[in-house]
Amino acid sequence: MDDLVQQGVAAVKAGNMVAARQLLGRAVRIDSQNEQAWLWLSAAVETDQDRLFCLENVLMINPENEHARRGRDALREKLGDAVKPPTVTEMDHSRGMDALPPSDLEALQSFSRLVEYELTENKRRPEVVIEQLTHQGFPHKAVEEFVTEIVHRVTPPDNKRFSIKKLLGV
Repeated sequence: MDDLVQQGVAAVKAGNMVAARQLLGRAVRIDSQNEQAWLWLSAAVETDQDRLFCLENVLMINPENEHARRGRDALREKLGDAVKPPTVTEMDHSRGMDALPPSDLEALQSFSRLVEYELTENKRRPEVVIEQLTHQGFPHKAVEEFVTEIVHRVTPPDNKRFSIKKLLGV
């Protein structure tokens, strides 16, 4: 594990971001609580949104990490409204997905894929994903329902009842 992080850091320092993303991505899949892997991965990812996601993970692991906090704050200021979660009044649940504007539908689908990835590939427990998204400002009840729906969708039919209860700690 430490080898992956060390190799990933070396790749970042050498400017080989593709290798760095692969190595550090593997490290965080093995140990999603690896603060240094997330921090260095933030230097290797391609977009500011991904960088922000990595830094938020660092701060979930260690809220005292000043480097991550400064980076997150600078990115939030740079990105402005693009990273602010919607308020309850901005969320209109009366329309179906087919009535959403294409950009909103695409954003929702991307968000859904991200949550699914966290649950399946990163093997994060649903309550951890819920806590992380709530910490980022999303409404708790909406996040809880959204994550529960995704858990339901990705759980094989024969294991659904047992797995969902187990995953949600019921």
